Amino acid sequence: MSAREAKNWITHRYFRTYSIASELARIANNPDFHELEHLFIEDGVLEFTPNWKKDTLVHKFARWIADEKFINDTSGPYVVEYMQSESGSIYTKRFLPVDLCMTAYGFDSEPFEVPPPDGDMVEIRPKVSEWRESSKVADACYEYMLNDLRLSQIYHDLLARIADEVFHVVFINRVLMARLNEIISMKVREIGPETVEEYGGDAANFLRGGFRLKRTAPPAWVRRAVFHREKGRCALCRANLSPVLSSIPGYQFDHIVPISHGGLNDLTNMQLLCESCNKSKSNSSSATSPIYQKWYAE
Repeated sequence: MSAREAKNWITHRYFRTYSIASELARIANNPDFHELEHLFIEDGVLEFTPNWKKDTLVHKFARWIADEKFINDTSGPYVVEYMQSESGSIYTKRFLPVDLCMTAYGFDSEPFEVPPPDGDMVEIRPKVSEWRESSKVADACYEYMLNDLRLSQIYHDLLARIADEVFHVVFINRVLMARLNEIISMKVREIGPETVEEYGGDAANFLRGGFRLKRTAPPAWVRRAVFHREKGRCALCRANLSPVLSSIPGYQFDHIVPISHGGLNDLTNMQLLCESCNKSKSNSSSATSPIYQKWYAE
């Protein structure tokens, strides 16, 4: 297989893929904008608005969630591995999940060895004590994570790999795609003309005055991905559109969250509709369907 052909395939390692997907669903079903605040601070929503990037909305959310999980790991519990010395005695070493993840994905990175436990036995009631860990170990892990690993290119490459796996698992879920895009559309509708003017080159993506993006036709790779996800059928009425593929104009690849309502020109915001459903779908509606064709007949 050539290097060019290899780019058409993805090797899944499934490191937290489904827990990240579960977090995406939780955010989509019950968005907490206080929790998401740092995604949008200093006009961070503008990072979501460039047209038709293969680094989709889902990729951005997945990287953020994966990063949050790795940071939380610095407080433990840590991964314990058993080692054997030259003399045959058994001893243990502790590692952060992110470093073992690096190894699983084939990245050449020297793992950080978590320091040994540090703390004291504390009496919690008469004649009953429990181990209380000090903050020393967690602080050392957090410092390594924040000042070393997170600044490295290899860490960003790891997050990109994880995000791509998550995307290929959840992209089929149109309802999830719609809800995530609705979250971003709320922030897009808050973008004012001053913000757009300060945005620079990509300000041309916005209509004058801000508040919404210009409608642009999806490129071929977007149409192909959406067509394959829908298996050539209208996402709403399930009409078979395969025989008329060559005559389907770009506008029938519909924005789930309409551009007029703050929707993005993003792969995750697209669905395939027949002409009738596309014409009847309201410009303010985020209508989509949770119905999918089975892999096999009963």
